[in-house]
Amino acid sequence: MKKCAKCKEYKDIDFFNHSKLNKDGLQSWCKNCASLATKSWYKKNRNKMLSSMKKYGKDNRKELNNYYVEYNKDPDHKRKKAEINASWYQRNREDIRKRQNEKNRIKRENKVNEPN
Repeated sequence: MKKCAKCKEYKDIDFFNHSKLNKDGLQSWCKNCASLATKSWYKKNRNKMLSSMKKYGKDNRKELNNYYVEYNKDPDHKRKKAEINASWYQRNREDIRKRQNEKNRIKRENKVNEPN
């Protein structure tokens, strides 16, 4: 059991994130308090953070592109990506077929209705 420095409640150590900086190896705030603080900070600083990220992307475009090209060449990444895409397709197969059938139906109707 450990006491959260924010909410002052005693909680099991599973409710605290790890931290190498503290002697006990755990953060002083519980996961719930830390999450609430992070969300609050994000709401207050969203625009500032987004503009900073946009500026970083613009200033480092070449380096980022090189990184992504190399990352996508990695065979392990390609395999993982293929597995993820295949499992997504299996889960969404029916929806994909329905959308495709609807598109084809609309195309057929438009062809029939077109004047020659």
